[in-house]
Amino acid sequence: MRLPESELYPWVNSILQAVGLRPTDAVMVTDIFMRASRRELGHHDLHDLPGRLQQLQSRAINPTPSFTPLRDEPGVYVFDGDGGLGELCCGHACRQAIERAQQTGIGLASVRHSNHFLAGYPYAQIGAEQNCMLLVYTNTDPSMTGPGGSEAVIGNNPIGFGAPGSTDTAPMLLDTAMAYSSIGNLKALQQGNHRIPDYWALDQERRPTTDPGAALAGWRVRPIGEHKGFGLALMHEVLTGVLSGGETTTGIASPGGLNTHSQTVIAIAAPDTPRGLLQLSRQLQEHNLRLPGAAAAERELQSRHEGIGLQPQGISALVEWSRQLGVALPNSVQDSPD
Repeated sequence: MRLPESELYPWVNSILQAVGLRPTDAVMVTDIFMRASRRELGHHDLHDLPGRLQQLQSRAINPTPSFTPLRDEPGVYVFDGDGGLGELCCGHACRQAIERAQQTGIGLASVRHSNHFLAGYPYAQIGAEQNCMLLVYTNTDPSMTGPGGSEAVIGNNPIGFGAPGSTDTAPMLLDTAMAYSSIGNLKALQQGNHRIPDYWALDQERRPTTDPGAALAGWRVRPIGEHKGFGLALMHEVLTGVLSGGETTTGIASPGGLNTHSQTVIAIAAPDTPRGLLQLSRQLQEHNLRLPGAAAAERELQSRHEGIGLQPQGISALVEWSRQLGVALPNSVQDSPD
């Protein structure tokens, strides 16, 4: 089912406020979820919101965190996230890094005691829209093995990267984990009854598997390029948990990393990037290749015109939360035969 943004945005915003978020914080978090959902991947988007609402309602996640600065300099800002939503903590870090980049040319912001930040894509996109190259890193609870190993010793520690585009080319937007697959992608593949390559993950018996359900039960995804992906994941661990003074690797709560995630955002003012990015895009086109984010940009355009597509179970979960919290349903949901 597709829902127009004119209805979906205020619906999500109202639900977040009803569960306890401050109005300004609800705006930021809603924006992150909407940006992620326009890609229509079916995971790491609004389908994750019901889980966040459960954690907010139980106060496992703090709905009204107080951010405490730990380091505040012209180009660097480090703060404690007070167990707030990852989308809120990382959104604040993103804003701080961009503001510093616009003032000094480059800015870095890092947060500890955060939560799952949803996806790197929304933050990378925000940076690109502000004429910045933006890198966003997070650590996660251990779900990835070491090279040649069979135990989960580190998170898949994804990275997001954005570079500003122009009217002639979409921004470059990269969002990727250091494992062959994220946990969210495995869940989506399981729901779709798909198989996976046998080198992606191990099952509970530590054997290679082509079943995403068995991979989820095993909770042992494999690093891309073995030692290369593992080394990059370690680098991201240093850039997040070590830099912010937060938890690292097996010190991160499992499963889910509740209140023990760390994120770091690096923004670089790059007003002249679109010209070079257009040239790069044309060079890739000569080989029938496109910049990362091109396909997502096409799906986003469709979402803006036709509405954002959500799976039936996702809509049902939001309807149930709306009724529980006393939030009015949008017209298109009220009129739906389902």
